[in-house]
Parts: sequence; structure tokens; C-alpha cells
Amino acid sequence: MSSRKRARRLSAVSVALAAVVAAASLSPLAAQPPAPAFRGLTVTESAALERGEPVIREASADSLSLAVDSPFADEIRDKVGALGANYVGEVLMILDSADPAVLAKLAHELSDVRGYVGIPYWSQYQRQTYELFDRMKIIERSAGPDGATTVAEGHMKPFADYRARYSYELSGGELRFRSVNLSPISYKGFPAVGDGGMVWYLYAFERGGRTYLYAVGAVRAFDFFGIFGYRLRLSFMGRIESFFSYMYAKGTTTK
Repeated sequence: MSSRKRARRLSAVSVALAAVVAAASLSPLAAQPPAPAFRGLTVTESAALERGEPVIREASADSLSLAVDSPFADEIRDKVGALGANYVGEVLMILDSADPAVLAKLAHELSDVRGYVGIPYWSQYQRQTYELFDRMKIIERSAGPDGATTVAEGHMKPFADYRARYSYELSGGELRFRSVNLSPISYKGFPAVGDGGMVWYLYAFERGGRTYLYAVGAVRAFDFFGIFGYRLRLSFMGRIESFFSYMYAKGTTTK
């Protein structure tokens, strides 16, 4: 083969390889969507989320369904993991649009701590509906450029009054809400939850043209050597579900 023919063949091979590389860069594999925001869900749970329905899950500190990579997601996983909680509940939802109004409405509802009074709570143990909180007294409040922090003393039957800090930030297409108790939560005169033993988080974020809502409540409670274990589990898990389901409904209502 002459040197001229050999050069032409090598040139053709180079062009073909370049075309393969270019095609690979445009292939579905290279352009695959981002990793799922949630993990470890059942087929039934995933289908409910795709229908736009909220999903309530009982979880553990090492099996949270939040899978996104972000500073706030890391904070949630780290805090819940370090708490040593024996009651963990999640509330998930996916909205098939990226509507900033949803985050703004959620932020408004979460910031109105006095508005927590009257949230309906269905007691599985008593088989009737109560107010989640029946009293809420603001102790102090401070506002920043992206949110606010409120310390309040509240009462939720059958527990004694306790203080908690509630804070939220709305920026960069994300809503970040945190709550932690600042005093013990007593049950029948005994401290069931110590300072910092109950944390609530809500994380709402836009991704791929959708809005993802993730909430988790985690409680490290003393159940009096199992005497009140069943009742405390129902109580705390029910309150997590009631609070965040209510907030989701308020934030996603168009009226």
C-alpha cells in the first residue's frame, strides 16, 4: 500500500473515531437525568409520589429516604443520625412543577408559629381528634434577610409545656426549616424527652422542573422501660404526620 493511501485510511479512521466519541457524548447514557431525590422507597410509595400524593413513612436514623447531595441534606442526615432517635417519621411529596409560590407559601405558614395552634391531630390511641398545639406563646423572634427564627413555649396534650426554636430560610430555590426543643418534654410528670431530643426538619427544593418536599421528625424518648412505649410511639409519629401533612396541604393549596 502506498504511503498516500495509508495516510488517507488513517485519516478516515480518525474521523470515524471522532464521530463515535461525539455520538457517545450525546447518547442517553451521557445525558441521563440526575440521581433520584429519594431512595429506598417501595413500588407503592414511588407510585403515590408520582401521582402527587404525600407519603408517610416510619424510618430509622440510618434509613432516611433523602438522597440529594446538598449542605442542608447533609445537616439533616448528620443531626438525625447523631440524635440516637427511637422514633423517626418522614413525609414526602413531589409536585410536577417548579413553582416558587409553593416555597413562599410554605415559608409563610412555617413562620407563623402562633398559627400552629389548632392544627388537627388524630390520636390513634384515644381514637379522636385533638389540636396538635392548644397554646403557643412567643418568647423571642429575630428576622434575617432570608428568613426568621422564633423561640416559643407551646403545649401539646398530654405533654407539659416546653420551649422550642423554629427557624426557616428561603433562598436559592430552597426552603430550609428546622425545629428543636430547648427544654425537656414531660409526660405524666416524667421527662420523656431531654433538651434537644426532638428535631423537625422540612426541606423543599426545585429539581428538574419539579418541586420536592421532604420532612422528617426524629425523637429520642425515654419510654419508662417500655411501659409507655406503644403510646409514645403513636403520639410522636402521629404528631410528625399531622404537622407536616398540614403544612404540605397549606403550601400546595391554590386558594
